[in-house]
Order: sequence, then structure tokens, then C-alpha cells
Amino acid sequence: MAVTSVGTPLLDVTAIDIDTDITKLVDEKLIREHYTLPLA
Repeated sequence: MAVTSVGTPLLDVTAIDIDTDITKLVDEKLIREHYTLPLA
């Protein structure tokens, strides 16, 4: 996995509560394009 080769820790997103209202603030296309998820 690329993330482990550069020493970046993984984040278990199932272990945190993600406010779905936050995800609505960022365009879905941007989220999918960059494989990101706004957390706070």
C-alpha cells in the first residue's frame, strides 16, 4: 500500500462518527477526484 511506504498512518473511518452535513459542504466530484473525505 502506498500510504504505508511513505510512513503516513491509516485512519479507520469506521471508528469515528462523520457528520453527513460536513460532506454536503464539499462538491462530490472533488471528493471522488481526490479520494478525500471531509472529517470536520
